[in-house]
Amino acid sequence: MGTPVAIFDMDGTLVDSMYYWDRAPACVLAARGIIPDDEMEEAFHQLGYEHIPAYVAERFPALGPPEDFIARMDRWMLRRYQRDVLVKPNVPEYLSLLRKKRVRCAILTASDIRFAEAMLRRFQLEPYFEAVFSGRQLGVKKSDPAVYDLVLASLACAAENCTLFDDSPYAVQVAAEAGLRTVGILDRWFPHKHEALRQVCDRTASRYSELLANDVFSVCAGTGP
Repeated sequence: MGTPVAIFDMDGTLVDSMYYWDRAPACVLAARGIIPDDEMEEAFHQLGYEHIPAYVAERFPALGPPEDFIARMDRWMLRRYQRDVLVKPNVPEYLSLLRKKRVRCAILTASDIRFAEAMLRRFQLEPYFEAVFSGRQLGVKKSDPAVYDLVLASLACAAENCTLFDDSPYAVQVAAEAGLRTVGILDRWFPHKHEALRQVCDRTASRYSELLANDVFSVCAGTGP
């Protein structure tokens, strides 16, 4: 058996950021003097983040093409990671435990890699992670099994030695089909996803204190500083 690897999603898994993702479209529009009505707010929730820019561009052509709105939301979100988004309780302690167990750690996020880099710098977590992968920069969505081919090849790690920590049922389903172990993080922002995570994951946790008390990497690969 090779060295174990823990691959962490970021949003909703390592950090409590979903409130800001939910508010980003309305806040960006408000900065341009447009206050979304109830119909628009409902459309934002129904469409999901990746389809909102096209909706806004169609409804407000003067704001420019979808790419312009994406850039504005990215700038707004980057400031949130630099100033407002918080890591989940006990994340640093859990990462420290994994380092003592010689578990290699990486991040795989669907978001722009700049957001992860800003978060890691702000909370001084860079030493815990040997790599940060972004689906956006890789050009592959986390719903595509090919993303794990790319990540595992880069980490030089076999699937059976890797464990994915994620709050998304579709992400852990794809990871499980690729041969990874899965730990579902039950994020409070999406309680409707919890049962699906319990059904597909090898294990779930509502908070990192649970993992500190009963870690999934039960056998240490050595002791560290």
